[in-house]
Amino acid sequence: MAPRATEEKMASMTTIREHAAALAAGRSTALALTEAAPEGIAAPAGEDARVFAGVYADAARAFARASDELRAVGRGRSAIDGPPISIKARFDVAGDSALAGSTVRIGGPASLRRRA
Repeated sequence: MAPRATEEKMASMTTIREHAAALAAGRSTALALTEAAPEGIAAPAGEDARVFAGVYADAARAFARASDELRAVGRGRSAIDGPPISIKARFDVAGDSALAGSTVRIGGPASLRRRA
């Protein structure tokens, strides 16, 4: 991506605080935010597909639905509950090996911890 395009993309990015405010005000839902994230990752014009080692879209949707259900009954877990996040490949996710950018770890033991 050219430097100018990167600057434009950064300027158009929404912060987690802005997402949280939209959720709290009812202007958005966790599911809507989560549905938009994989679309951005898969966009052919961007570099996101090179950046993300894996996308857990189904699990993210399930967590987003749960977040929306809790928020609907006034039981949101925190101010930042709902917006999708990315996790660096240095951290274990249940069922996957944390590669930490190293090919040496390919095929290593997968984390047994519950998927976040």
